[in-house]
Amino acid sequence: MAIVEYLFDNGVILDVSDPNRNSLFSAIYDRHLNIVKNGIDITVKYTGDTMKDMGAYEFATERGQKNC
Repeated sequence: MAIVEYLFDNGVILDVSDPNRNSLFSAIYDRHLNIVKNGIDITVKYTGDTMKDMGAYEFATERGQKNC
């Protein structure tokens, strides 16, 4: 976790151009909210082979997360 905090403290820009690169989805799956608190774009949505108009809220809801 220290390396992640170091990156945030030094202005890391998180890549949300592709769902496979969007660390927000991994954070939702593992219930790590720090990524949201540090400014990742939570409004981006994806459509592809495995998802249609899927955003962070929809992803969390699909996985049973109640506190989105």
